[in-house]
Amino acid sequence: KNSSIPGQNEDMLSVGIDSIIDSATEDYGPGGAVCVTYRGRVIHRKGYGFADMERKIPFSPETPCYLASVSKQFTCMAIMILKEQGLISYSDSLPEFFEDIPEQWNGITVHHLMTHTSGLPRFFSLGWDTENITNEKVFERLKDYEELEFAPGTGYSYCNSGYIFLALIVEKVTGTPFHLFMRDNVFQPLKMQQTLVYDKSRPVINGCAVGYALEENALEIHDYNLLTMGAGGIYSTVDDLSRWDKGLSEHTLVKKETLQEAFSLHFERSEGEYYGYGVVISEYERKKRIWHNGELSGFRTHFTRIPEAELSIAVLTNGGWIKAHEIADSILELLILP
Repeated sequence: KNSSIPGQNEDMLSVGIDSIIDSATEDYGPGGAVCVTYRGRVIHRKGYGFADMERKIPFSPETPCYLASVSKQFTCMAIMILKEQGLISYSDSLPEFFEDIPEQWNGITVHHLMTHTSGLPRFFSLGWDTENITNEKVFERLKDYEELEFAPGTGYSYCNSGYIFLALIVEKVTGTPFHLFMRDNVFQPLKMQQTLVYDKSRPVINGCAVGYALEENALEIHDYNLLTMGAGGIYSTVDDLSRWDKGLSEHTLVKKETLQEAFSLHFERSEGEYYGYGVVISEYERKKRIWHNGELSGFRTHFTRIPEAELSIAVLTNGGWIKAHEIADSILELLILP
């Protein structure tokens, strides 16, 4: 197989990507890392700017960065693994896992949670102080908001609450804390050594990226401060995301058919854009593009896969003004895919 990059040589590609990052990060100091793989080979892998301004730690491809919602595809992988083991069915509804929930929630299934079609209230929009909030607390407090936005399965509303429920379901079904289940069943088998779920034990993550925001053109620390899991909660590196891509391409964790179902067009959320299980699916040059953005505190992240072209692009950044999705789009435009 020819693994040279379509359309240009690698030096030219790197120059192109460098200038994309430079204009996206501007000159404030924080930056990010990018890893592009093509046909099983890394064709660009580089860090930019600082992961930690105070300690002057440069951002590298090995820098652990908060993924925000790029975490959701990993949560769905946990559900897929349990489905293959016969421990969960996507049509199972909430009363099978939780006692004492509002009656209106009874019709919500695992499938609805994964596709944002549950109608559950969205906890970020309820005006709560979310600092150090845990999954259990979100679950207990949400029970006071019985009303759904719509009947399950009849609409789409991007919902972090549903993904917190998914992590709780993994714990209920396995009897294992979510962060340990993920470590043992997802990260370790794929050799994602720098990836973890940040949980109540508040693990120390050496050299991790600190999030920053711009307030009136001055840098302010805007770091991750929740203790929830499932909707976000994962720290990873661009190197580890390329290992994740490899694991998906090689069907290391679950069967091909299980992945095909996850990457199906489950709900059209806007024209030409569908939600699968933990991923968005759209078309790029007549090929299926499977992707997700992450956006919380000072972190802006993006991960794209175009399996048919054997291409993946990971972009992790720690500046709230940096548009990770636009960076990935611009990198795609540099490549001329066959």
